[in-house]
Amino acid sequence: YAGYYLVEGMYYHHLNQYKKALTSFDNGIVSANGPNKIYRIQELQFFKIKSLIAAKKFQEAKGVLMTLSADEELMSLDDSRLEIYADMSETYAGLGNMEQAYIWNKRYSELSDSLNASKLKNDIHELEIKYKDAEKQKKITKLEAEKQKSVLSSKNTHLVNWLLGITSAFLLIVAIFILYYYKNKGKLAKQREINYEQQIKEMEQRQQLVTTKAILEGEERERARVARDLHDGLGGML
Repeated sequence: YAGYYLVEGMYYHHLNQYKKALTSFDNGIVSANGPNKIYRIQELQFFKIKSLIAAKKFQEAKGVLMTLSADEELMSLDDSRLEIYADMSETYAGLGNMEQAYIWNKRYSELSDSLNASKLKNDIHELEIKYKDAEKQKKITKLEAEKQKSVLSSKNTHLVNWLLGITSAFLLIVAIFILYYYKNKGKLAKQREINYEQQIKEMEQRQQLVTTKAILEGEERERARVARDLHDGLGGML
């Protein structure tokens, strides 16, 4: 129930109903239990102080603050110590003790400045780390880009070499084919020439045979005619 009373007290505080808020915070402190009991009570006490100061119950607020400031573990936490210093300053100012209010306000300012300076250093350190990481990442990205470029260039070189090799092989095959083609063409032309000469010789031989046959036939016809004339002439004369 401590968590419920904490929220209820914050709600009443927001409505400026500080009496109800203080009752809720006290109920929460009483009902707090479990392993986080101490931390829950301290949380409720911090909110209770805000309501006490708002209700101008500065003496009660001072008592709660003294209880919290006596806790060494709590005071070892910067945020808790800073909040206690601020509440102490406001409480003493409400009580009219401006000297103590000034002292606690000075402590608050010094601690706040120290924390801010420390935070600034941490922020600067984190920025430096981020910058260095960014530079490293930039270098890594650049190296990766150069590596990819080198790999791509190597692939392109291999591709060009393959293309040149394939082109050279293709041209060599074409050249061999053309040489073979013209060589065969020359052989065919020569063969045609030989065949043509052979055909001419055969034609001449056939022509000679025809001529010889015609001469022989003519001679034979002439012999027959002469024989016939001789036979017929002699027969008539006889």
